[in-house]
Amino acid sequence: MQANTVDSAKNEKFPTIHREGEGPPEAIILALKLQTNRHAPIAQLPAEILCKIFYFVKVEEQHALQGNVLKWVTVSHVCSHWRSIAINFASLWDTPPLGNADWVAEMLERSKMVALSIEVSRVRKKMMEGLEKIVQYDSIGSRIRHLSIVDLGGQTARAMRCLPTSMPRLEILRVDPVYWPGEDVNSFRDLLYVPSGVLDAEGCLRRLELSYCTVDWRLLLPPQITHLKLHAIPLNARPTLTQIMVVLGRLAKLESLDIVNAYDIENTPCCDRIHLEHLRRLNVSSPDVEIVAFLRHVTFSPRATVAVCSQYDTSNTTRTDSAVHFSALFAALAQSYTPSVSLPHFRTFVARGESVSSAHTLALRLGLFSSDAFSEHEWSSDDSQQRPSLSILLKWRRATLPYPQGTSRALSDFHNSGFPLHAVTHIHLLRFIQLTPTALASTLGMLPAVRSVSVQRKAGNALVYALNLPSGGAVPPFHFAHLAEIRLHALAFHPPSSTRRLSDSVSAKRLRDCLAHRRERGAEIKRLALVHCTPLVAADVVELKRVVTDVYWDAEHPIHALGLGELI
Repeated sequence: MQANTVDSAKNEKFPTIHREGEGPPEAIILALKLQTNRHAPIAQLPAEILCKIFYFVKVEEQHALQGNVLKWVTVSHVCSHWRSIAINFASLWDTPPLGNADWVAEMLERSKMVALSIEVSRVRKKMMEGLEKIVQYDSIGSRIRHLSIVDLGGQTARAMRCLPTSMPRLEILRVDPVYWPGEDVNSFRDLLYVPSGVLDAEGCLRRLELSYCTVDWRLLLPPQITHLKLHAIPLNARPTLTQIMVVLGRLAKLESLDIVNAYDIENTPCCDRIHLEHLRRLNVSSPDVEIVAFLRHVTFSPRATVAVCSQYDTSNTTRTDSAVHFSALFAALAQSYTPSVSLPHFRTFVARGESVSSAHTLALRLGLFSSDAFSEHEWSSDDSQQRPSLSILLKWRRATLPYPQGTSRALSDFHNSGFPLHAVTHIHLLRFIQLTPTALASTLGMLPAVRSVSVQRKAGNALVYALNLPSGGAVPPFHFAHLAEIRLHALAFHPPSSTRRLSDSVSAKRLRDCLAHRRERGAEIKRLALVHCTPLVAADVVELKRVVTDVYWDAEHPIHALGLGELI
């Protein structure tokens, strides 16, 4: 009964609201909007809920590419109740809009003494003027919690000189000039030094991201840092590998390390390995010899997600080619995992050829996943949740090792490096992969647990020939001894009417004979999928079905009918 009375009273307000108003139409509309907002259900929410709603609106606007950074402040214009809540919600005003200097003073007053997030970028106009104005306020250095100086190019040094000498509450510092085309990068790099006072060892700094700039490496970084990113440190200001090891040895809480072209290995004496106990993510990208030197000085948990990119400078033709360092790189990486703990059981192995900008360079990416599930589309996406436990990108000079010799050598060295591949059940050989049948059989074909192989294009040709290669008297007599499923994608078959054998194609008869021979010897393939394989005719598929129990051909059935999901 009481609920009905409340609803009735609420409903009676709205006819009254919409009958009110005399004067110009604009005034009437404004009065009606104010009255409606005052009595609408959202206005009756508790203050803490309204604060969360206001904050979501702010974050959404700030992350919108075309959004107005001040549009969200209109939540304080709706009614006096909302305004009172918004004005007293200090965290709503903790990101002063440096591109609108007139608002800086008002925002600082409303934010009271809450910690501030300062973002400086030339994406928005007048950022530098706003930064120079805000640092003039008393105690501003003691309030900054997040500081991001990004995409300023040649103005980065000017921004660095504006910084307060001390920021004891600073938790996150990000500096990345992102030089634009046409700017002389070398004329700026030697000026970009992070002031030593910013890196207060007694402060709160936990995330440090530096690109194209450096610090005084004679000073130790704060020990509480959990995320460290060092990219493209200027050549004349790079620390030695020994200095990097001293820094890492002090960072006992380090969880993420992203290091790209950031250290010098010349005259680096041998020293004990540094164990990164809490490391969960490692990204290293440098010339191969530098990566090997780094990996020989660190160990980390098998639970860490590792990405290694071996760079090759095609303009430097005098250096030893990257290909000769495959085995050294793999061995150093395998030894970096904590020896006292068993290495992870990788379930999926992926190899994919990569396109590169130089015609003189070849690239191969290897990936190891801890689960059976794999999607090439998700793996290629930057925001994908499907990350390999280990990813290695190799680059080498085409003149030294062309395809397929380069890929074959990389697989052979990786197979012999000591990585625990005994539990791998799924293999994916993706685009641009070329390798010899012998290399495929003697490496991946020797893994004892493999039961599913997916190949694309030319790799399918190598697989067909590798399936029946003799295993040198070993038991069982076949490579891929426990293989039960094969998926061929975009494999080229000999045209049925052609008598000419193409080097990059295989005949349907050879595939059938290969599968029949394995069946006779007790190594039967139970499932075969043929997707985008041409030219392939129905008669060929009928013959394949005589030796394989389950054959899927995309020309006969839609993919979802088989329930395979992603075939490759």
